[in-house]
Amino acid sequence: MNTERLKIVLKAIKENFDKSEIAGSLAELGNTVENYVSNQQPVHLEAMTQARQKVKVSLSKSNYSKFPRTWNSVLKHLKYEEFSPEYLAGWVDLLFSRNQVEINVVRDEINQRLKAIGEYRSVIDKTLEGFESLEIEDEALGPGEGELSILMPGEAVSEDLQKFADEIKFFNRMISYFIDLIDQDSDGPSLKQISSSDPTFFVSVSPFVVPVILFLVCCSCNTLPCQRNSGDSN
Repeated sequence: MNTERLKIVLKAIKENFDKSEIAGSLAELGNTVENYVSNQQPVHLEAMTQARQKVKVSLSKSNYSKFPRTWNSVLKHLKYEEFSPEYLAGWVDLLFSRNQVEINVVRDEINQRLKAIGEYRSVIDKTLEGFESLEIEDEALGPGEGELSILMPGEAVSEDLQKFADEIKFFNRMISYFIDLIDQDSDGPSLKQISSSDPTFFVSVSPFVVPVILFLVCCSCNTLPCQRNSGDSN
């Protein structure tokens, strides 16, 4: 993945933190736990319960489910998984279920998690600031441009080069077919970029072709409306 695409991923992570406000809701939960540890009265228990619910609401605001699947390997390398809403939601539930008696353990774990989130967010912010200083622009599609990102199936990536070549030919034939069908005046598919972490091909195509292919893929997977799709058009 080039730096322009990495910048887009980092900005999405930052915006996801801001949108979910998870650091703030976790801090509030930590405060209510602290109050309950100091004084185990029903009023503090109720406040702690409400704060847990607020954390779930914050996590539900996340747009993580809309991240393209072609970002999976990058997110893994960035170690974002342990800060994703799915992970944090399960972590909070497990934390309370395992420490119903020793509530002070919950307090300590929340404080450690908040510290980790703060440090991670700081790295993201500083990296983006560095990209800005180096004048690294976002990678964006221009008017009339379209792009498909194709994540190759794992079984297609092997030492058998002929099998791999056959997969590439299949995608080329499929995309070319829809171009001929929908936008005959446009050029054929052209290879724009290859990401080797998880073999992903970014292909320039007509913007009229992108939504049609995505629609058919979603229909075949029975996933309408689409989430975490991997096509962009402008």
